Amino acid sequence: MTSEIKLISTNFQFYEREGVRVEYADSLSRYDSWQSPTVIVSDGAYGLNLFPGDLLTHEGLSGWYAPHIAAWTKKSLPETTLWFWATEIGWATVHPILELYGWEYKTLHVWDKGIGHIAGNVNSKTIRGYPVVTEICAQYIRRATVKNSNGESVEMKRWLRDEWQRSGLPLSKTNEACELKMPRHASILRNVICGIFRRRK
Repeated sequence: MTSEIKLISTNFQFYEREGVRVEYADSLSRYDSWQSPTVIVSDGAYGLNLFPGDLLTHEGLSGWYAPHIAAWTKKSLPETTLWFWATEIGWATVHPILELYGWEYKTLHVWDKGIGHIAGNVNSKTIRGYPVVTEICAQYIRRATVKNSNGESVEMKRWLRDEWQRSGLPLSKTNEACELKMPRHASILRNVICGIFRRRK
């Protein structure tokens, strides 16, 4: 199979080989044509003026990322995972926007680039301070929601509580209704449902 870059318009190119496709275009113009992803990897902008189109500082990152995050949210699946690469201040700036769109923070990973990274990045400006040898990658997942009987999007625990209330069954019937015989499994379900009711009160 040949591995050519195919031109399909004046501003959109793609490389395709063995079922893998890489597109060279403004991603905002391409989201609608892509399938829903199970993984999203975002690697910039950084707010460090490192490449054409990057911002000068972190201060504008929220506005820069907002339309992208809106598109990720629209296309994502309940099982979609987002890996968000950034600087420390860049991630802290964008995190509230991710939360606003329903992305749930899971972990933060620090990449230590090591001493070799210092040698190629020391100049008269950077040598006056400690060298930056780290980069971070934050993991987010979609907050799973379902429609309840009122048409509202609610989290799974809220939905379970609402459905149990609609059924009219007493909590003492949870094991019988779900045909749970193992004490451990029955205890988990009972704790979930009862815990939800206690928190609501």
